[in-house]
Amino acid sequence: MIFLLLLCGFFAYLSYKQRLVRSKLPRGPFPFPFIGNVPQLLFAVAKTGGIVKAIKTFKEEYGPVFTLWMGPKPTVHIADYEIAYQEMVKNGGRYTDRYIPEIFLEVRKGLGMIFANGRGWLEQRRFSLHTLRNFGVGRSIIEERILKELNTRFAAIERDASNGVMTQNIGSFFDLVFGNVIYGLMFSLHFEENDQKFEKLKGMLGSSFEKFNLFDISVPLWVLKSPFFKWRFDSLTKPIIGIIEFCSEQVNKRLAKIKSGEHIIADEPQDFVDAYLKKINEESNNNGTYFDLETLNVNLLDLWVAGQETTSITLLWGMILLLNNPEHITKIREEVNRITGNGSRQLSLSDKSEAAYLNATIHEIQRHASILNLNMWRIAAEGVVLNGEPVEAGTVITAQLNLAHNVSPFGMGKRACLGESLARAELFLILGNFILRYDIKPSGDLPSVKTINPNGILKRPPKCEVELVKLT
Repeated sequence: MIFLLLLCGFFAYLSYKQRLVRSKLPRGPFPFPFIGNVPQLLFAVAKTGGIVKAIKTFKEEYGPVFTLWMGPKPTVHIADYEIAYQEMVKNGGRYTDRYIPEIFLEVRKGLGMIFANGRGWLEQRRFSLHTLRNFGVGRSIIEERILKELNTRFAAIERDASNGVMTQNIGSFFDLVFGNVIYGLMFSLHFEENDQKFEKLKGMLGSSFEKFNLFDISVPLWVLKSPFFKWRFDSLTKPIIGIIEFCSEQVNKRLAKIKSGEHIIADEPQDFVDAYLKKINEESNNNGTYFDLETLNVNLLDLWVAGQETTSITLLWGMILLLNNPEHITKIREEVNRITGNGSRQLSLSDKSEAAYLNATIHEIQRHASILNLNMWRIAAEGVVLNGEPVEAGTVITAQLNLAHNVSPFGMGKRACLGESLARAELFLILGNFILRYDIKPSGDLPSVKTINPNGILKRPPKCEVELVKLT
């Protein structure tokens, strides 16, 4: 009896506290103590068939700015482009810090560029942007790296042609192209086809991304670590830890070569690891430095995720959409043939101004793919007014860009993707030259345009097999 009274008192306290907080937030569905709006979200997901459509139902009911309680934590969602742009770009200084889910904090220790905040994050982002620019990202020099890797892949699949026809898992093709571009920038190394290390890395990253959902980033860490969910915590974190350990092994190999004199860091470093090790050495007498080996390893993880996984998934979605709408392949091929003299040379970044149809197609691919089901959450550094409703400082806020009716594939504001220029160059060169070189048809039935994980954080496409015939 006493226990029941205490339990009732506890829930009454939670309800009272929750009501006080709700009075200072935009409207939203009624949250239950401790579990918040999880029941309503689960019902909406079951009814609509996915997390994006589920959140859209709340926009329709409560307007362009609304509150959803993810367990005990309220989160404010902006589902209108004009409001999102005003806040995240024009007033971007208010939203520099990112809300870091406890599970990510456990694995990454607040390091790196994606799930980090404060001066440490700023120093890593500045350094990474500067270093990538030095390696040609954002300039025409990056074209050489991309085309070299693309041509290597072309030669590999053409060696396996049977009667002039090549059957290819197009996702694997894109994975290796994008993977080797970023791997070369990171380590000056290259994966060969069927490389077990690459397959293991891809498998670990894919496994983690396919499983992560709203539940995992919302609940307290002690819930995930409890006996009931420990299996899930391990399945989500072990792949990420495995990639960090792989990066650490590569860095340690580089350090061993430096120590033995086999490798020397030049005045102009050859890759990201060299540049970072040089920075660590320069900061060795600075007790307040943000540059160390542990941070380097997490940065390498972030570069891999941003430079390989997201871009490869986008282009795989693109190929699936084009196979289902082959008339657009024909129009792109007509355009790139006109630009390149019927394939007498490869498509170049300098051709972008003439490739209106290809550019528009890539834009549409990004709009349809919209690979982030859930945008990363920010923290309001000060009190703000959103759509006429006050929001307190410290509130978790996200711009739900896939509901904002505007294409923003690289995010917006001060936390926008730092690899945007690299991704844009890759999408243009790889898709354009792929269509220029091959006649492309599905191998078997048309691939489905439905995601395999509608409730995950990342919207992953199904597998796609194609038949290729060389044209040029």
